[in-house]
Amino acid sequence: PETVFTGPEQQQGFDIIKVLWRWKWLPILGAMIGTGVGYLYFSKQPAQYQASALVQVVDSLPPSTRIQAYDPNEIAKYSRADESMVIRSQRVLKMAVEKGQLADQPALKGSSPDQIAAMLAGPNLVVQPAAKDANTTLLQISYICNDADLAAAVVNAIVHGYSDYLSEEYRVFGDEFYELVTQAQDKLTLRY
Repeated sequence: PETVFTGPEQQQGFDIIKVLWRWKWLPILGAMIGTGVGYLYFSKQPAQYQASALVQVVDSLPPSTRIQAYDPNEIAKYSRADESMVIRSQRVLKMAVEKGQLADQPALKGSSPDQIAAMLAGPNLVVQPAAKDANTTLLQISYICNDADLAAAVVNAIVHGYSDYLSEEYRVFGDEFYELVTQAQDKLTLRY
């Protein structure tokens, strides 16, 4: 039994290039429809405005003293992520609403300061370190909304509210430190 070949073997299977060449109008039509739908969707979206501020947070205490004052048993690495959480806190946002008089903004008329602070804490407020280094002293505060004036007013209010918060914290810490030193001095005077 001999095998006789009569010609080149027929290639079996599915050739994608031949199909695409034969039906080339189909991918072109799909791309054109996709581009048109994307453009219509994009053109119907409302304008979004983003206001940003770059804030430098400088600590008056050296890092080792600050860590030992809060937790003497554990030396932790201090990062700007902690500051981000403080800025997004309800206390700082309430101070920002009062300091920036955000209740007088046309878009926020009729809302209470608590409602405005809760709205600010949403996903439109972005507070993050301004550099990839976690020990950077720079924070970026951004707010995104449909009103450019409101976005700028919110960012300015948050910066001023955070500044007031830090001033109050340093004042309280200074008062506590002064009281502690005074008590120690009185005890020393009584002993001697």
